[in-house]
Amino acid sequence: MEEFASAEPTQVLSASEMGDPPYRARIAVSAVFAVFGILVGSWLPHLPDVKQNLGGTDAMIGQALLCSGLGAVVSMQLMGSLIHRFGSRNTSFFGGVVACLLVPLLLTHHSLPILCVNLFILGLGYGVLDVGMNAHAMEVQRRFPRPIIASVHGWFSFGGIIGGLGAALAVKLNVAAVPHLAVTSAVLLGVLMVSRINMLPSGADQDSDGPKFMIPRGFLLVLGVMCAAAFVVEGGLLDWSAIYVRENLGADAVYGGIITGVCSGAMALGRFLGDPILKRYGNRIVAMGGGALCTGGILAAVSVPSLWVCMAGFAVASFGLANVVPTIFNQGGRIPGIPTGAGVVAITTCGYGGFLLGPPVVGMISTKVTLAIGLGTLALLGVIIIVGAARFTEPVATHDPKNQLPEEA
Repeated sequence: MEEFASAEPTQVLSASEMGDPPYRARIAVSAVFAVFGILVGSWLPHLPDVKQNLGGTDAMIGQALLCSGLGAVVSMQLMGSLIHRFGSRNTSFFGGVVACLLVPLLLTHHSLPILCVNLFILGLGYGVLDVGMNAHAMEVQRRFPRPIIASVHGWFSFGGIIGGLGAALAVKLNVAAVPHLAVTSAVLLGVLMVSRINMLPSGADQDSDGPKFMIPRGFLLVLGVMCAAAFVVEGGLLDWSAIYVRENLGADAVYGGIITGVCSGAMALGRFLGDPILKRYGNRIVAMGGGALCTGGILAAVSVPSLWVCMAGFAVASFGLANVVPTIFNQGGRIPGIPTGAGVVAITTCGYGGFLLGPPVVGMISTKVTLAIGLGTLALLGVIIIVGAARFTEPVATHDPKNQLPEEA
């Protein structure tokens, strides 16, 4: 990444060439979000194959996924310094390259320790990509007169649809997992290269000061717990839905990819509709309704032994979750006496802590009891979201750009 800091390539567009507002930069950063979504959606449906390669249990898969989360958390602690030195354009590109190169290797391991090392390094790339693209999206947002963050995040979910359906198509055509992921990663690397050229110059946020971290207390702690709950459910559904439909419901392998696409599709729809929904109903009702849909959808999915009920239930839960985190950030950025940046960092840290612990906890519960019960416990987290959202009382200007803050992607 040092070469990126020393000089800008001649083909990178200047701010004047991008126009005001910078539509090319918006398309470019949206493409990066889509790349991340496609990458995740492409490989998660192959988790049952990873499990088969290891000859292991759900608990083993959960432990391996924990390594990915640990890697992401580690790299996120360095992102303030990395963006300060290299800019979000370069950090997001570098993280994306690392992720694309490592994903095809996940299906080649027959040793749990080697898989864990691969996932840890993949998590490092995920963390750099995630924070970098979100920081760049905020820089693009500042140059637009209207909110665009919700739709930009929607492209991550849309990418998950493409990735999941692509994995299902590969299974249907009898294309092995490794070639499928290798070709997908090669295409995505090309998209990243083109996107980097059209993103804002590194100077847009290079040398900028990052927000300071603060330990969450009071209402900020409530928001942090809610964010963690939402991230646990989102991670649990993405990581375990393919295994559940294939092993518990006896569905064909092609449905492992379809269920991932369904969850991502429902979340994408919710995010693309997010701004008008929040404008009409407000943060409190949207968050409480989202928690209710999350709880009801998951309970229906794991209570009825039907593939179609399961897919519908997970879709409802994903749609409900889509705009919960944005409402949490809206509230966190408006707590009296707490700087917006500091509040957001504290909430995000709690959220990724939940994303880190969620999948392995589901795996351990499913090993002790059943995967249906493990996924069913996620429904309880929807109740936590409802209870916390009941404290959302202050009015929020939903079209203020600082209210549209990045989640995870």
